[in-house]
Amino acid sequence: IDALAYNGKRLTQWYSGFHICSPSRAAMLTGRLCVRSGCCGGWQGGVFRQNAIGGLPTNETTFATILKKAGYKTKAIGKWHLGVK
Repeated sequence: IDALAYNGKRLTQWYSGFHICSPSRAAMLTGRLCVRSGCCGGWQGGVFRQNAIGGLPTNETTFATILKKAGYKTKAIGKWHLGVK
């Protein structure tokens, strides 16, 4: 791990796409602002609940899709929490 840190790039700042989990996760996975992916507003509470309207569209391109097409293997671990549709 030390060799990876020494030879790699050190990133010391992070700018979030939004101030709460669902919209910022959508921004991180797609590289788009949450208002462009349908994950930023239109519901109460700021995260997706059972009565939420909206969510990440099924035809949205994520970095995982791009990496898969380039020959990488991808896997989703943890909560999705990007909409109810």
